[in-house]
Amino acid sequence: MAARPLNATAASLLGFLHEGPKTGWDLVATAQDRIGKFWSVTTSQVYRELAAMEAAGLIEAGEKGPRDRKPYTVTDDGRRAFAHWITREPGPENIRYPLLLTVAFGGHLPPERLAEMLATHRAAHERQLAEYEHAAALDGADPYFASTLEFGLIYERAVLDWFDRVGDRLTGPNPQDDPAGPGGTPTMTRSPQRPRARIREATMAGEVVVGIGPVTPDEVVRVARGDASVRLSGEALTAIADGRALVDALARDDRPVYGISTGFGALATRHIPTEDRARLQRSVVRSHAAGTGPEVEREVVRAMMLLRVSTLATGRTGVRGETAVAYAAMLDAGITPIVPEHGSLGCSGDLAPLAHVALALIGEGTVRDRAGTALPAVQALAEAGCTPVVLAEKEGLALINGTDGMLGMLVLASRDLANLLRLADIAAAMSVEALLGTGRVFAADLLALRPHPGQATAAANMTRLLAGSGIVASHRTDDCPIVQDAYSLRCAPQVAGAARDTLAHAEQVAVRELSSAIDNPVVTADGRIESNGNFHGAPLGYVLDFLAIAVADVASISERRTDRMLDVARNHGLPPFLADDPGVDSGHMIAQYTQAGIVAELKRLAAPASVDSIPSSAMQEDHVSMGWSAARKLRRALDGLTRVLAIEMLTAARALDLRSPLVPAAGTAAVRDALRRRVPGPGADRHLAPEIDEAVAMAASGELVAAAEAVVGPLP
Repeated sequence: MAARPLNATAASLLGFLHEGPKTGWDLVATAQDRIGKFWSVTTSQVYRELAAMEAAGLIEAGEKGPRDRKPYTVTDDGRRAFAHWITREPGPENIRYPLLLTVAFGGHLPPERLAEMLATHRAAHERQLAEYEHAAALDGADPYFASTLEFGLIYERAVLDWFDRVGDRLTGPNPQDDPAGPGGTPTMTRSPQRPRARIREATMAGEVVVGIGPVTPDEVVRVARGDASVRLSGEALTAIADGRALVDALARDDRPVYGISTGFGALATRHIPTEDRARLQRSVVRSHAAGTGPEVEREVVRAMMLLRVSTLATGRTGVRGETAVAYAAMLDAGITPIVPEHGSLGCSGDLAPLAHVALALIGEGTVRDRAGTALPAVQALAEAGCTPVVLAEKEGLALINGTDGMLGMLVLASRDLANLLRLADIAAAMSVEALLGTGRVFAADLLALRPHPGQATAAANMTRLLAGSGIVASHRTDDCPIVQDAYSLRCAPQVAGAARDTLAHAEQVAVRELSSAIDNPVVTADGRIESNGNFHGAPLGYVLDFLAIAVADVASISERRTDRMLDVARNHGLPPFLADDPGVDSGHMIAQYTQAGIVAELKRLAAPASVDSIPSSAMQEDHVSMGWSAARKLRRALDGLTRVLAIEMLTAARALDLRSPLVPAAGTAAVRDALRRRVPGPGADRHLAPEIDEAVAMAASGELVAAAEAVVGPLP
């Protein structure tokens, strides 16, 4: 596998196969169960690694068949590669992985070897920190050296804090009471005299190392929702230092340079003298932190912060290394600045939201700590062992000029919509069964006549979910009076498929934006500092609006299926409104009202924000994207879609029960049974709102999709 070295996920899969043969689906489940607590592992990632290792001769697949059912075994080459990987000398980028693998499946790396590796590296960092602390105690250091020293202290303390967390993982919290550890094995202990710079929860989703290349959508989700640890790579710190050297040179120049020695926006014509430039950077952050309204969600702020760190890491913004490290440390400490919802026009990027984050970095404003407690930023920084940053030339602008808020919400929304589209396929399959529909229209050869990939995926999912249905088989007779199913049943794959294809386009735009370095002015590869327009949010605003349209339509067709199940004239023998005693009981009548109200709201949210533009900054910024607004309404739309699908599935599950003694397919029955563990079956009218809330929670958590996949395998 010389062309593609083993990574942590591939090595983990090899470790699992040491236990014996496993099918593709077994490996997916094992990976998500054992290492999902450390870093996010997707089904497609597992199969991609399996294909690469099979091609390299590290594993072998058994008989031909679907990849989720093929048994895989490790070869002799694979055993050698795995043994080399977990016993290699640890370097700065791989020391954490032997630990994670040991915790994940145990026994493959001797504990004494692991303790030795970790202790050796920890001792080296402790020596370096002691040298920095000794130098810091000396007087008379020149400003440049003091700045470098401050960065070194932050870095070494952060590294040692990581060792503390590793020690917690290996030996349990604070193993000082037994320095020898279990069985006499030497273990790491905390240094009680050193303040902890960061506190990490036991369920940390691994570590994200931000380099000069893009972070991935998966890494954004891990940091935003899983509290993954964040640090800058050595390569990034070098690039940052190179970019800063150019800014420092221009700062000494008599010629005005935008963002370095001038004002901003419509005030860019004013030259700022050297003695006022630190105040200029502080002023731009304070003045631009002008948002208002409800607090933006924690996951959105964390995604936005990671993406700003990623841009800083490219070296194209001209910030100092210590500023970038402090920003990453604030994120890693779980400090979340309070960012109001209103304030961004999506050009120049998300100025106001990012300014509220930068305000916390300089020790001002209000933040929430990891526990969610609101407190002054300066207090939160102190408790985390961090120091407020005094901004230098260009840094204020570099911290606030980017599309990170829009992009973060796009990445999170894309992940959520992908899950909801799988849920939509399950809901549609349940409704097809409940309404005595046919699965013949989902045949692969029919879908191939119109080769849109999304509809083929949706139809294949529905076919698998309906396989073996006794309800469908019951009316597959010559005397069946139903000639054609309604569009809401027959065309379900076409609608959900079009949404999938729209999502694929949006994900492509997101990947391009993740690969971007957005700032104005920007430091170019050949050493120029140039103004540009890359901060305009139009590419993101368009796809955010496009997704809101798709969301509204998927919800609309779901509501139509629900209404059909409740209408005695169209539901083929079910009671009116699925009521126990129609007339006395109303069944699910008003649940459909709730759906209809949400769908109407989704149609309003589908009106595009990106066609609007309100000039600002004395007509200097005379065309803006409104991409932030598009992202905010998409988040509300996804919540609405979740509720609409949950109500359809709750209704379809009741209808399937009422078809008894006919038996539904195994996949749809599994979903119905999952609902029944939280929501009772048919009967007299009950308070319905709590049951809807239970179904919504199961839909949002992925529990309903997991119930289906446990029977039919992964749904793409």
